[in-house]
Amino acid sequence: MIKNTKIKFSILFTLTSILFISASDYKFLMFVPLIILIPFVKRKYGFALEKGLLRKLTEAFPLLYFVFSVVSGTNLFYALSNLLIIILIIKQILPCKEKDYYEIFLVGVLLILLSSVSTISLVFGIFLFAFLVSGTLMLSFAGIRSDEIKVPKIFYRKVLIFSLISMIFSFMLFFSFPRLSLGYFHGIKLSPQTQSGFSTDVVIEKGAVKLDSRVVMRVEVKDSNIYPPLYLSGMHYAYFNGMKWVKTKNVSKIFPYDSNNDFKLTSGMVKSTIFLEPNGTDVLFGPEKFVGVRGEFLYLKRNEFGDFLTDQTYYKTIRYDAFSSIGGKSDVLIKEPLGKKDKSKYLQVPKLPAEFGKIAEESARNGKSAEQKARNIANFLKKNYKYSLNPTATDIKDFILNKKTGYCQHFATAFVLFARINGIPARLVSGFATREYNPNGKYFIVRAKDAHTWAEVYITGKGWVRVDPTPPSSAPSLSRVEMLLDSIRMSWYRNVITYNSAKQMQMLTGIKTGITSISVSVMRSTMKFKMLFKRNKTVVIVVLMCIILFFLLFAKEKTKKETAILRILERKIGKKKGKGETLLEFAKRNGKLEELYEPIMLYYELRFSGRASPRKEADLVKRIEKLVKGIT
Repeated sequence: MIKNTKIKFSILFTLTSILFISASDYKFLMFVPLIILIPFVKRKYGFALEKGLLRKLTEAFPLLYFVFSVVSGTNLFYALSNLLIIILIIKQILPCKEKDYYEIFLVGVLLILLSSVSTISLVFGIFLFAFLVSGTLMLSFAGIRSDEIKVPKIFYRKVLIFSLISMIFSFMLFFSFPRLSLGYFHGIKLSPQTQSGFSTDVVIEKGAVKLDSRVVMRVEVKDSNIYPPLYLSGMHYAYFNGMKWVKTKNVSKIFPYDSNNDFKLTSGMVKSTIFLEPNGTDVLFGPEKFVGVRGEFLYLKRNEFGDFLTDQTYYKTIRYDAFSSIGGKSDVLIKEPLGKKDKSKYLQVPKLPAEFGKIAEESARNGKSAEQKARNIANFLKKNYKYSLNPTATDIKDFILNKKTGYCQHFATAFVLFARINGIPARLVSGFATREYNPNGKYFIVRAKDAHTWAEVYITGKGWVRVDPTPPSSAPSLSRVEMLLDSIRMSWYRNVITYNSAKQMQMLTGIKTGITSISVSVMRSTMKFKMLFKRNKTVVIVVLMCIILFFLLFAKEKTKKETAILRILERKIGKKKGKGETLLEFAKRNGKLEELYEPIMLYYELRFSGRASPRKEADLVKRIEKLVKGIT
């Protein structure tokens, strides 16, 4: 009975471990059918693997597989994961001794560690509880040598309670253990390229665009006056070669924690907290006029336009604070005059047909100021050109002169060139623009399909001003269930995945405030009790004494009964019970298991059934005493 139970819980533990690593990649689920077939394989072919050459070859297979995987260039993460899973399977198929179950547990723990550095899934917490339950059950039965033990149902309830307490304790350690700010871990690259809809290469070409609804970031804006759409800039461009916008190579290294590099974070800035998913690029995004960032980065890079880039690509969710001057709340970088050199850079135009220039001049007609001209150009493009996700224009000239259909890159590029032809300094901006807002968690949801390109024009006295010449689209609508589920995920990101030292200090401050409040309440209650004690001193003392006496007598009586029965059973068995030996093992060793089995099991029920009523306990004692008296 116990032998089969060991195998059952060992397989359950193995399945839980594989589910853990499957949170990183669903490909690992292909091992699940193999695990389920283990009892059948073990029953039919297990005898052939007990010893001999076949067993040695089976034990050596995981090492041979790992060497082959490394030599053939398999991703190290997959090679290690497959190695551990194969070890688990082989351990299950071979005859298991007590030490083998402990080794299975150790391999399962290693799979959890691999999973934890490759995924931030919400199911990680759910699997953790299943891991604790199955692991506790497997280890509990691993140390039992006898196959004759009947396990009471209360044992399983206690394992569930123990696992729940362990999980609570683990979370307490997680939140209370000092956090170190050593920089973000970059994560593991599990796929050749993670697509986000955003690209640092802005190219004007024909071809259909496929919309992707995957979430690429969530943004908390610390200003209730910011409404959709929310523009999040990533890269700025100045030079256009006729086909594509060329990225600047002028990049410098900066250190976020350097006190000399405060990024001009003045009180007029709006702070946004961004939870950025893996996106296959090294670009950081922030609300427009994004001029400062704080996060646990080792270092960042910054180009001549003020764009922020990470030291390398991240393959895990990261959290950082972005500071910007959206809403005109700060004058930082707004009133700085544009020099002659920079002005010429933002007026650069490639070689274009004369007809292109005529249309550009026509679009800005009747504009008396640069700002009014820019507005006229944007309205001209929206009115005379059509938005399409399947443009056929081969370049910007073909878009303006012939096809007249395109998406944001076509419209933004055309606007910048039109503005420059009319003498207005302009530049292109790529990033995201979202209208999706979750009121449950009070944050914006940004999806891959929200990738967008727009323009900025330089207006004297105002600085760079955003202009979006692309025709507007309708705002998406989320169901209440979708918003609720996403807010749960966001809570997981906020409080677990991106939990850092700053968040810990905030939590400790809240706990301190709560303890202070509780202390005040306790003091008030104590004062009330003192007043009650003064008025009714005799009554309070008598009640307390009765309560204490009742519990002491009850506990003493219960201990006496259990101890007496234990001594009687030991005397009936005879000789001396070994250290760590159970009553059942003791009786079996002395050849009295059959006649004493029933009273021993009743004693176990009396001893370990913590929820038994006094009437049931009394009944158990009588039944044990009756059975013992009948044994000679």
